[in-house]
Amino acid sequence: MDAASRNLTSRRLASACALGIALGACLAALVPSSKSRAEMVPPLIGPWSEPWLVQGEFDSKKEAENISGIACATPPGPERSCLLISDEKLYACLVEIKDRTLHLGGKVPLLPEKEGGDTYEETDAEGVDYDAGFYYVVGSHGASKKAGHYQASRFYIYRFPVDPSTGKPTFSSSGDAPAPEIVRKNRLEELIAGDPLLAPYSCTKSKTCVSLQEHGVNIEGLAIRDEHIYLGFRAPVLGGEAAIARLSVNAVFGAAESQLQVFRLKLGAEAGIRDLTKVPGGVLILTGPELPEKDGAVGSAAVYFWNGTSTEAHPLGTLDGMIAGAKPEALLYLGEEGGRYRVLVMSDGVAKGRPIEYRIPKQP
Repeated sequence: MDAASRNLTSRRLASACALGIALGACLAALVPSSKSRAEMVPPLIGPWSEPWLVQGEFDSKKEAENISGIACATPPGPERSCLLISDEKLYACLVEIKDRTLHLGGKVPLLPEKEGGDTYEETDAEGVDYDAGFYYVVGSHGASKKAGHYQASRFYIYRFPVDPSTGKPTFSSSGDAPAPEIVRKNRLEELIAGDPLLAPYSCTKSKTCVSLQEHGVNIEGLAIRDEHIYLGFRAPVLGGEAAIARLSVNAVFGAAESQLQVFRLKLGAEAGIRDLTKVPGGVLILTGPELPEKDGAVGSAAVYFWNGTSTEAHPLGTLDGMIAGAKPEALLYLGEEGGRYRVLVMSDGVAKGRPIEYRIPKQP
């Protein structure tokens, strides 16, 4: 090959390489990275066609319109024994699931009306889960939403034993006083106030509390996995990241020493965590607005999958079918079918929680 031919071939190769680089850059821009995929808006998921019902009556309209969590002691199936919580009462409610209906049962008192110098009006219970023979319930650990005051009743986490074969408490829950088997601790108040990230937004009896409107600490999700407690925070959302804190069960209900391990997850610029429910291999996260919604606003929520250890959560679906006033706050894992999670969602702000089933595609 002479010099002229070699020069022509070199120019053609250079042009081809430049074109290849340009095409590669375009393709890279069109195909999202794993990080950008995690920040994408999840696809819209509509409600399943078959409705769910709630059989029985709550004590009051206030209780019926303030559902905040549900968990079941028996495994997924057509019949289950569960526990339903409302943030406006001093007790939790036993529930039986059968034929796509939640049958309201007896009450499990969590707090007395009076204790020492304190008068309790509500638990402000926001998260509930079952694990290894025990139900767990957690309060918001935040200031009252309107006044920003410290209320002792909001700062407890509870545990009580359940018969795994029946899903029923192993003790009598008659009357208004909590049974001796119900253990409650306020250990989390100290741990949250001692965490460098959460401390500026925390609420304790000895300091001025930060209200929810000012991004003050507010727990709304609870999951128990591998002998650890996972706490999902509605607030604060910092830099577009929501928080999940993990600590040992024995650090709360035993003598183990522990600090919070806080994970920061991108779930939307202004989205906090409204509930957690464990699934095989990880946790499903129900998201919602961090700050209080306007009265009558149509609720918004999305579901993410998180493996419990990483700093990235995968978007699975944005929930359609919400109505004015409904604020999705309870997420229950019903099982899996056809490569999809079956979940039940219940909402604050509407009568009896308005339970809706969704079939959500699992993560890739």
